[in-house]
Amino acid sequence: MKSLADQYEPRSVVFLGIHTADGDMQQINKLKKSMGWDTPTGIDKGTSITDSKTADAYGVTGFPGIVIIDTEGDVAFHTGILPKDMKVFMAGMEQLAKANDIA
Repeated sequence: MKSLADQYEPRSVVFLGIHTADGDMQQINKLKKSMGWDTPTGIDKGTSITDSKTADAYGVTGFPGIVIIDTEGDVAFHTGILPKDMKVFMAGMEQLAKANDIA
């Protein structure tokens, strides 16, 4: 995502990070810092991953999910696909979290 932002932000493309309603900004900011990611980031409305308003509105079923909205406000693309191998994906996420002292 960082390389995409580096490439497209100069062309007036805006990148936003929206985390599920049960996200923890301290943990999110640790991860952002470790990745060199400085995009504006926030927490979705709702109470948990199961009722995050933006994720529901855009049909995000896998995390992380990517949604591209064009200048007209229409969804041009979204992943909407769960990782092919959830065990491998989660092991990678756990390894990244551990390397950055994130619970």
